Amino acid sequence: MPIAIEWINQERSVIRLEFPQAWTWDELNQAKQQVDAMLDQVDHDCALLFIPSPNPKIPHNLLSNALRVLSKRHARARLFVFITPNALMRTMAEIIGKISADVRERTRMVETSEQAYTALIEAGYLSAQDRAGK
Repeated sequence: MPIAIEWINQERSVIRLEFPQAWTWDELNQAKQQVDAMLDQVDHDCALLFIPSPNPKIPHNLLSNALRVLSKRHARARLFVFITPNALMRTMAEIIGKISADVRERTRMVETSEQAYTALIEAGYLSAQDRAGK
């Protein structure tokens, strides 16, 4: 199953990427191309919401590949919100944040969907009405 990608609001300010249990770096690269094409269609900054499956199977070389993908972000991708109830994923995110100040400043790690929506509202990418309609 591929990574599911969609705008989550009418203003097209947040793109949700929902990951299946198992995915590959090739699939993520394809998803990035799709996200970049979506971002090319708007003229404002956007946020990306990453939602892993409950029990993800993480591909090899997470650290190096994640840094590569995040460092080649689209100019309009300003905020990354990761829902990470998984302790290993949170630890990896902390390591990536220590390596790249740019990624650290643009990334929010949360444990629940509610926390993700709160982070997106606080950053100005969603409205309270968007939360109500989720």
